[in-house]
Amino acid sequence: MKKILLLLLLTIPAQAAKPEANQILWKAWYLYTVAGVAQGYFEEILEKRPGDNHLALTQRWVETEGGRAETYIGSVAVDNTNLTPVAFFSERKGPRVYKIDGRAKAGKLDMTFKPIKPTGKNTKKTVVLGPNVLLSNFVPLKLSRHEASAGTLNFSAVEEDAKDGNFDSRTGSAEVFGVTKEIKGVACRKSIVEFEGVAGEWWVTKEGKLCELSIPASKSKLELTTESEAKKALGN
Repeated sequence: MKKILLLLLLTIPAQAAKPEANQILWKAWYLYTVAGVAQGYFEEILEKRPGDNHLALTQRWVETEGGRAETYIGSVAVDNTNLTPVAFFSERKGPRVYKIDGRAKAGKLDMTFKPIKPTGKNTKKTVVLGPNVLLSNFVPLKLSRHEASAGTLNFSAVEEDAKDGNFDSRTGSAEVFGVTKEIKGVACRKSIVEFEGVAGEWWVTKEGKLCELSIPASKSKLELTTESEAKKALGN
């Protein structure tokens, strides 16, 4: 009898493992200032999607440049060492309206810039993907995964919301240091990043969340804040 029961159990198909649920890794608010004057703010959300082995990062910007504007940016990358681009989408609404769409296929990232206001002709560009090409919103995560002892980090980044229309890849390099400081209650590591010849000081957590970014040449700064502080600074 025991042998028969065992044979019956062996014929029962094993239940398929439930796919791991998506996980929000963080939600953060940032204030953008120039020469100490608030120019905008945004909320950032990073989601881990184990089913696709993807990371999805979204930003919702509010800015005062040239009149109040709101921009939504969605960036998706493979959760691997290279943070390989999968797709991105950017939509800006305000005095100027446009959409930018990027899709990776067959080792290339095909992008389309669609001007809506003022109207204009669509612009298309293609970037060949390689181990050093990533979407700009994933640069902090790339910095967090780079060991200070590994030397200079060289990369090319595609700006998902390139206001100048130059949404192809731009070269960058970074020196990551062991120096840390506490910002808004979290430990952040220092990096000096040069992007298209412009140097900036970046502070990033070990998980890859940006704490602070300052660019002396333009007196601009991004820093962690709260939702209420961000909206108050912009008079919302």
